[in-house]
Amino acid sequence: MRLATIALNIMVAGILLLPSMALATEEYDLTVTMPIIRAGGRAGLEQVTFRTYSSPLETRVGAVTWDPCKSKGKSLDCDMVNPIHAAGINVSLYAYNAEDEAHLDGCYIKIDLSGYKALSRELRAAFQTDKVKEALIRRLVESIGENTRDSRYYADCEWRLIGKEQHSDIQDIKLQKYLNPVIPECQPRTPERTRQARAYNDQGMEYYRAKQWKQAEESFRNAAQQDCEYFLARTNLASVLALQKQFEKARAVLWRAYQTDPEQTLKKLEEDPDYRLLKQDANFYSAASPIGLLYRNHCFAPADPSELNPKLQSLIGKSDLKKYAKPYRIAKRYVFEADFNRNGIADRAYPLVISRLESILIVFDGGKLGQGACTSTPLGRYGLARGLKDDPCRIFIGAGAQGSKRGIRLKTDYIDINRLVCR
Repeated sequence: MRLATIALNIMVAGILLLPSMALATEEYDLTVTMPIIRAGGRAGLEQVTFRTYSSPLETRVGAVTWDPCKSKGKSLDCDMVNPIHAAGINVSLYAYNAEDEAHLDGCYIKIDLSGYKALSRELRAAFQTDKVKEALIRRLVESIGENTRDSRYYADCEWRLIGKEQHSDIQDIKLQKYLNPVIPECQPRTPERTRQARAYNDQGMEYYRAKQWKQAEESFRNAAQQDCEYFLARTNLASVLALQKQFEKARAVLWRAYQTDPEQTLKKLEEDPDYRLLKQDANFYSAASPIGLLYRNHCFAPADPSELNPKLQSLIGKSDLKKYAKPYRIAKRYVFEADFNRNGIADRAYPLVISRLESILIVFDGGKLGQGACTSTPLGRYGLARGLKDDPCRIFIGAGAQGSKRGIRLKTDYIDINRLVCR
């Protein structure tokens, strides 16, 4: 699986949080569907088994470009030709999909025609059409659909045809926008479609109140299909998918909702209890989940330490925090003066964030940030391990004093710590 130009910290987090099936650790057999042409025959789809070390997640997509004569058990007189392989078309799955956290992107499959080579006359004849290149691309799309249909990890993967402008004979080709779409191709807004969409949504709400999730899902999907701009239908559909623990599909629909209304999508995620289990799923905050990364940033509102106070970076150095070369940032939402012991002495709390709340730095000097300030890292990533499933918007952090000692309080759904750490 190609990693684009992902930032190192996102890449590490994504690899650690991928589903166990995504990374292959030993050789195994994988059967995939691909276009095949045999001597003198027509182009068709066939199943071929390869012995591979590659990730099943990537291979179900990329293997459509492989040479079938190198598959398991094929003899030297193999007469099978994969026309995608012969044409030099490259296919890549982008499920780690961010240049950085400011340029997030949904799952997509890139069909790259920049290295295209014209097929021989015999191979072109196997398609029995003058539009050979278009037929080849459609067989490619059909093959990947067959290879991924039974897996939940390819919901709403967008098709992207690269180099199309170099091929005048496919300028008018129309492909479905998504591989395995959660919402069928929606319609442009019209007054009649909007009325129909709202009727479906109202019907879905009746099923929702009765906890008939499958029926509600169908109604909300119909509502979203009727009107491409109907935001509420998307968040309602995501809700019932999350309640059924179909987390990959729920994430995909929320990503579509975010394209319609970013602010309201993040607000719904924060306030709607239907998303509680979704936000506890480990993959929700991985690099393969742009909506999860956006939600985490919404909760933490991270910033560089220097943006908050020029002296803070040196205090982080004094704290002897083991950063392992990862760039820590401050969770602005939780930077405040607090007095959790109510004794009138308030100190400044600075939570440090990598991919989620992993450490807390406290500056115990009444907020003056002097050179002699007492700093500490009372809680590190292992101390916070129990909070990996915590909603980042439901965290309370306080700093305060008891006698001559300073301390911190951290309270989440899974953690409740009140620790004195510094004199």
